[in-house]
Amino acid sequence: MGNSKILEVCINADNLVALHQNISTACEYGAKRIELCANMHLGGTTPNEQTIKTVRELMPNNTELLVMIRPHANSFVMSGEDITIMAKQIESAASVGATGVVLGTLTSAQIIDTCALSHLLAIARTHNQKVTFHRAFDACCNQLTALNTLIELGVERVLTSGTPWQSDLDACLGVENIKAWMRCAQGNIEFVIGGGVSPSNAAQLWQLKTETQLPLSLHSYSGVLDYTGRISHSAIEAILNA
Repeated sequence: MGNSKILEVCINADNLVALHQNISTACEYGAKRIELCANMHLGGTTPNEQTIKTVRELMPNNTELLVMIRPHANSFVMSGEDITIMAKQIESAASVGATGVVLGTLTSAQIIDTCALSHLLAIARTHNQKVTFHRAFDACCNQLTALNTLIELGVERVLTSGTPWQSDLDACLGVENIKAWMRCAQGNIEFVIGGGVSPSNAAQLWQLKTETQLPLSLHSYSGVLDYTGRISHSAIEAILNA
């Protein structure tokens, strides 16, 4: 495909019945990244190693496989034991072909836990994995401060809706925030826009890339699913062609 737009599709590892078809459809119709998560009804946790391996084997080599690294869905605050588990999950994902990881660590004050994040980044870099800081970013008390921290640490991507975490507001309502953050970041981190991304709002979100000429991609989960929970090729094409 000649489309320069980057669409990242989130796939629920728990839906084993549809897993093969979903991977095949997403990759065939233009998704350039797959984010694999378990327990999507809880906001996503780490899938098991065998499922990651299976998915990697189903994917073409030129499609990135990003794995959620989140040991529990209780909060974004991770204990020392949690961080140890996350480190092992990064190693495990890398051993079966993951090209990137998606993670986030906050303190109880809702700021980035830089000590924990630095440790996890070092492990990911050992395996040449790109790192996306997930929507824990939207739960931070100050996004500009958080953004500067991520850039200083060398995080490659940040996933955001531009709206507060758990507000149930979609990314279209966060466009002005995202635009401001992108300009502050000056291209030093890629913004991955997620949160209700669908064929109906993709054009407005792609416009941010046109306006800023800065690194941006879209991330969709429910917006590319049909009523059976399977990925719709027409939805993927509609988002990419919006």
